[in-house]
Amino acid sequence: MIFSKAEYLSRLAKVKKSMDQKNMDILILTDPSNMNYLTGYDGWS
Repeated sequence: MIFSKAEYLSRLAKVKKSMDQKNMDILILTDPSNMNYLTGYDGWS
């Protein structure tokens, strides 16, 4: 992972909070930059 576990958990919490505020139950990420932000996965290859 490109960032620390604490950073990952912080990013995940922010996304979950935003989803909750918008009454969203599911989030589907298709853009590699969004996947990279949330998980650190580099899907550009």
